[in-house]
Amino acid sequence: MKIIGQLGFGRVVNNGYSAPVFPPSFIDWAKDRFNGRENSGAVWIDVESGQPGIDDLITRLRSSSAVLPSCWWQLKYSKADLDNANLVSVTSNTYIADLARHPSPDIVSVHGNAKLKSPKSIGQIYPFPAALAANAETRDLLQGSDLIGIGFSSVPIVGRRPGHQDIHMIEPTVILPPSPMALKNPSGDPFDGDFSNGCHYRQPFPNIELSYYKNVLEPTYPFDVAGSYELIGNGPGAVFRHIVVSQKFRTLVNTSKLRGLRYTPVRLLEPDDPVVRDPFDELLKSVRSAAN
Repeated sequence: MKIIGQLGFGRVVNNGYSAPVFPPSFIDWAKDRFNGRENSGAVWIDVESGQPGIDDLITRLRSSSAVLPSCWWQLKYSKADLDNANLVSVTSNTYIADLARHPSPDIVSVHGNAKLKSPKSIGQIYPFPAALAANAETRDLLQGSDLIGIGFSSVPIVGRRPGHQDIHMIEPTVILPPSPMALKNPSGDPFDGDFSNGCHYRQPFPNIELSYYKNVLEPTYPFDVAGSYELIGNGPGAVFRHIVVSQKFRTLVNTSKLRGLRYTPVRLLEPDDPVVRDPFDELLKSVRSAAN
């Protein structure tokens, strides 16, 4: 898979926080060389396997290996990447409702969103990209399409007013086996095993490319919608499963013109495959291949 994405470097100077871990001269060079842009105290540049100048960037990054973890990846996927994936995980940056309170992992209530004017609406419950919910019409569409594993739970609406629509959270009836990916607590410490407090996957970039060994995943087939075994979040009541779907689900969403979802390929592993794909390492490989 060709690596296409964004690389970010912190630029936090004289504002009460820490200084940048990369030298300002390097950040300025990267911004100028790759037409970078400033956003929220960081410089972001677009990178691509085989891109002119990428070898120089990697050489300079490797010379700063001690602070390399302080740069961030945001991968992008082509239509072909997504079309060729057997499974994809699904999240959203579109808010369908605002979180009101979450006193326990089993109780979620939201402030109704009067802006849901589209007949078909689907998106995240703020601020959790993997907590997906839909209005009644979209729920009925998905439930009536023979999707194996699709389930919903009604979400109470706090302070309901005229115009607030019913909200239904997607609750997969199929739960996947544990992923072999290493976990950490919300604090960043090694995971202590308590899912009620939430956890996060340890990996070097924001997109969560979920990984599963093929032979471990096979007993869960067939399914079109499934939830991760891991509960991801930051404390009791703020934990949700990542949702993994089939191409049948993705095709239905696209043909029904449902907007607001984004997909990431799920990695299906052979026994000797690395659990986490490191895009920086693959950029290094692209440079080495070009040199040969």
